[in-house]
Amino acid sequence: MKMNLKVNAGKKKALIVGPLPPPYHGVAVMIKWLLDGLRKSNGLDFVHLNTQDRKKNKNFGKFTLRNSWFALRSILLLFGCLFNQTIEVVYIPISQNFWAFLRDSIFILTAGLLFRKKVVIHLHGGYFKTFYQNGSRSRKLYMKFAFRYVNRGIVLGHCLRHVLEDVLADDKIDVVYNGIDVKTFDEIESQREKNGKFKILFAGVLEESKGFFDLVKAVPTVARYYPHIQVFIAGRWQDNGLKNRVSTYIRENNLEEKIKFLGVVTGEQKIKLFKTSDLFVLPTYYFLGEGQPVVILEAMAAKLPVISTDKGSIKEMVTDGHNGFIISPSSPHQIAEKIAILIENERLREKMGEKSHRRVKDEFSLDQYLDGVIRTIEKSTMTTERGNI
Repeated sequence: MKMNLKVNAGKKKALIVGPLPPPYHGVAVMIKWLLDGLRKSNGLDFVHLNTQDRKKNKNFGKFTLRNSWFALRSILLLFGCLFNQTIEVVYIPISQNFWAFLRDSIFILTAGLLFRKKVVIHLHGGYFKTFYQNGSRSRKLYMKFAFRYVNRGIVLGHCLRHVLEDVLADDKIDVVYNGIDVKTFDEIESQREKNGKFKILFAGVLEESKGFFDLVKAVPTVARYYPHIQVFIAGRWQDNGLKNRVSTYIRENNLEEKIKFLGVVTGEQKIKLFKTSDLFVLPTYYFLGEGQPVVILEAMAAKLPVISTDKGSIKEMVTDGHNGFIISPSSPHQIAEKIAILIENERLREKMGEKSHRRVKDEFSLDQYLDGVIRTIEKSTMTTERGNI
């Protein structure tokens, strides 16, 4: 992969802290793509500290003995890396709940205060401001203290710059969009089936605030007028209680033949799933604050119109009436209405799909994402200033 960044004499060496899949979620996927890109880059040497607990699921971000042990293990590994490696910059994706942020703040203080390294933090969501403002006075003071040792921060959209404004000066914040390798989608041959079915896709964690249940609730209305629809839902369940409620709703409304749950889908199989669909729907109101969902970029790369909400930086990817529709959260009737418009108008679907593909190539490529992260890491080494505001 060709990188556009020019680097002065001498490579910088960074420690990349963060999870790798499985399990598959936005941060882990972007860390994987970052590492893959850095391996092909001539601009930056790096070592990686994997913080993923592959058995972690519903206890994510909670205080448990297992989580505490895993956090302690990661902190000790961080010490080892900083002792034994010639590291200039430490890159840390930060969390938006107390226990996970406590671990991340220890990463920051270890790297920035104890070892005097440059620190770059990357926020992959939009809840951090609420998390900060809802905290006690002592928590706020601690968070501000930790951020004194942050040199630069990354957010996922211009509309998310304000999320860090309480802890980091504005001139220390960079916008770096998530990006994907559009060529991977273009190279895999897979066509939409001409079998009379209209295929609607949701992909993501099966958490209620991701909106997939609202899509399910829209199906009876749509199917009444368009019985040829088929809804595919890909992702892992977060809890059995929600699974039981959704299953009951599907059974009581006789939707078993209309809605199929696929589980976690990855790799080439996932790309084919997107490319054989007619429409992508992500009506999210994610309770931890949406950032920039990678699944929307994947849908755009597959030339799909997108129905979503004005959460996080989604409106910086999806323009209402241009390459999809923006709806209100928790609005099954709006989902049904927009699906009906796109079923009725094949030409509109095709035009929106082409505009999605053009936009993701022009604005959200993997090269642009990698260049942005590397550029921020480079900028962090060019100043002695920290993140005090």
